[in-house]
Amino acid sequence: AQFSTDPQIMTALASAGNPQPVAEVAVPLNSRGQVVGALVIQSLDQTRFSTRDIRTLQTLADQLANTIHSATLFAIADRQLGQLIALHNINLQIGGQFDLDALLEEVVQLSVKLIEADGCVIRLLNKNRTEVTVKAVHHAPAGIEPGQTGPLEALLSSQVVNSWQPVLANNWGSHPLAQEFS
Repeated sequence: AQFSTDPQIMTALASAGNPQPVAEVAVPLNSRGQVVGALVIQSLDQTRFSTRDIRTLQTLADQLANTIHSATLFAIADRQLGQLIALHNINLQIGGQFDLDALLEEVVQLSVKLIEADGCVIRLLNKNRTEVTVKAVHHAPAGIEPGQTGPLEALLSSQVVNSWQPVLANNWGSHPLAQEFS
């Protein structure tokens, strides 16, 4: 058997007043063809572990890995359910709203809550379709105010308007149209 060289494990054992282990067994946490971690067992008895122990621990580790996978799927499903409920509630709240400004203000606030974002801006195209006007903001960066009008081509929004497709810009600073929030 190989002994642990993991400094965190050794430090934790030493700080708890425990002597250094002299035997250990590690088994992979396998779930659906992927290793998601390891289960490591240690002992002060250098002859403590057998191949039977490994088989038993591997069975436990496989069950644990499947439970981890199920818990992860449950968390994802729970979040998606929360988003669907929020969308339903948004639909109920805005369905009867006829004051456009109030509706847009409500949508930016609910959108931020829906996906746990930090801010939201709604820009609408002007009649000439070359400019957009900020109609609603929620926690927008400094300098972005309702009523502000600007040329469409200088904004990330231009890609969305021109392509009719969503645009994802996770690394803002390096995106060519990051001027929208600068």
